[in-house]
Amino acid sequence: MIHRIAPLPDLKSVSYTKVPILAIAYLLMSLGADEVHGGPSDIGTKYLKVGAVLAGHAVNYPYLTTVQSLLLLAVCYRGRNKDGLGWAATGSAIRIAQSMGLHRHSTAKPSEQHGIQRRDQQLFHARIWAVCSCLEKTAQLECGRPSAISVVNTDQMMASDQRAPGHDWLAWNMALAEVQHDISTHLYGHQPGERTAKQILLDTARLDKKLLLWPNLVPAELRPGNDILCGDDQFHFATILSFQYHQAVIAVHRAALIQPLAALQREIDKVLPDNDARYRLKGGEAICVSSARAIARITIELLERKIDSRIISAGPALLACVVLATYIVKNPGGRMQLSDLELLKAVAEWTSGQFRKTGMDELFSEGQFDWVPERREWHLQKSRRMPVTAKLGT
Repeated sequence: MIHRIAPLPDLKSVSYTKVPILAIAYLLMSLGADEVHGGPSDIGTKYLKVGAVLAGHAVNYPYLTTVQSLLLLAVCYRGRNKDGLGWAATGSAIRIAQSMGLHRHSTAKPSEQHGIQRRDQQLFHARIWAVCSCLEKTAQLECGRPSAISVVNTDQMMASDQRAPGHDWLAWNMALAEVQHDISTHLYGHQPGERTAKQILLDTARLDKKLLLWPNLVPAELRPGNDILCGDDQFHFATILSFQYHQAVIAVHRAALIQPLAALQREIDKVLPDNDARYRLKGGEAICVSSARAIARITIELLERKIDSRIISAGPALLACVVLATYIVKNPGGRMQLSDLELLKAVAEWTSGQFRKTGMDELFSEGQFDWVPERREWHLQKSRRMPVTAKLGT
C-alpha cells in the first residue's frame, strides 16, 4: 500500500541542513513506488520531480548527504533511461565528493592526516565514493563522455575485514569500474595516430585478459557468463552486473565486429605473429556476439521471472540489439542466423517495452525493430524449402 504524504507547505520552513535528507526521502519513495508498480508510475514521477528540485537546492549545501541525494537522483534517472540527466547528477555528486576528500582514502597506505579516523565512518565514505566511481565509469563507457574521475582503484575500498557481510555487490562493481576506466582510456583517451597498430592490439589483449579474470571475484551462481542461479530477490543485482560486464566485453572487441573479419585476422597475424593473445583478438567478432547473446538471454529470463526493476537501465540491451543486428547483416548466410533473429526479437521487444514505459518516442522504441519479424519469416520460409540433406550438411 502506497500512502500519499502531506505536501511541503514552504521550502523556507525546512532547515537548509535537512534539504538533502528530504531529497533522499522523496527519491527513495519514487523508486519504491515504481518498483511496486512494475514501471514508472504517476506517484513515482511526482516524488521524483520533488526530489529533483530538492536535490537541486541541496547543491548549495555541500554535505555528505548532498552527495548521497545526487547519486540517488542519478539512479532514478538511469532507471527511467534518462542517462544524460543521470550523468549530470553524477558529475555534481563527484565534484562535491572530491571537495570533501572522499577520493583520497587508501586501504594499503592509510594516512593519519585523513580527516576521518573511525573505521566505520571510513567504510561509509569509501562506499559512497565507490558508488560515484561505478556510476561514472558505466556512463563513460556507454557514451564516451569525458570523466571527472582520473583514477579508479579498488584500494579506495576498505579492507576485506571491514566490508559488510554477505555478497558485496559494490566491491565487485568497483573492481569492474577499474577495468571500465582502463577501457574508456583505451577507446577515448588517445589522439588518432598516437599509437601504432601493435600498441592498440596489445592494449586490447591486456584489457581482454582483465575482463577474463574479473568474473572470478563473483560466486559461480551469480557470475556473468554463467547461468544465473540466484533467487528473484537478487536477480536484478546480478542482471546489472552481467549487463555491465558484457557491455565492457563488447566495447573492448567492437572493432572486430565492424571491420572485415579476414582483413583483421591477417593484420593480427602480421603484427602479433608469436603472441598467444592473437587467438582471442582474431575471435573478437565471436566474443562480441556471444556477449550480446548473453544479454538477450538475461532479458528473456527477466520476462520469465516477471522482474521489472527500476534500477536496471535498458542501455546495454539496446547495445545487444545493435551487435546482433550488425552480425546478422554482416553474415547473412550464417547457420545460427535464425536463432540469433529469435534472440534479437526477444531483446528488441524487451528494450522497446522499457523505452515505451519511460516515455520514449514510439518511432524510436518500435520503428527501428520492424524489420526483425520480416527477416525471421524469410529465414523460416528458406528453411522449409531447404532439402533435408542440406540441413544436415551432407
